[in-house]
Amino acid sequence: MRGTSSDIDNASVVLRLVYGEISFLLTGDIFSEAEADLVARDSLIDSDVLKVAHHGSRTSSIDEFLDAVSPAAVVVSVGEDNRFGHPHPQTVTALLGHVPGDRVYLTSERGDIEFVTDGTRLEVNTGR
Repeated sequence: MRGTSSDIDNASVVLRLVYGEISFLLTGDIFSEAEADLVARDSLIDSDVLKVAHHGSRTSSIDEFLDAVSPAAVVVSVGEDNRFGHPHPQTVTALLGHVPGDRVYLTSERGDIEFVTDGTRLEVNTGR
């Protein structure tokens, strides 16, 4: 997207994968502007699993977007003790407003996170 607070990040590929009845939304590094644009365009983003944008920074995961995605589980790809302080507490609070705490997976806490599906059921395996 041009003319946003981060044109490069907002130009990230957003990919929705569907296998049977299970769907995943991978959001790259998009900011709230791109999330709002996806909602405004009435994009098909409703998904069972959301890979949270931009490592859970405060620039993403707006309520309207989370409402539209309506995930059953979320993943935040983030390093332990990262210098950026990700995920941002505001983002974690927003996520917890939409998904139960035991369905919020941070790689910094759980290590590798693997989702396994047969197209009907969804299983989550973590490294820790």
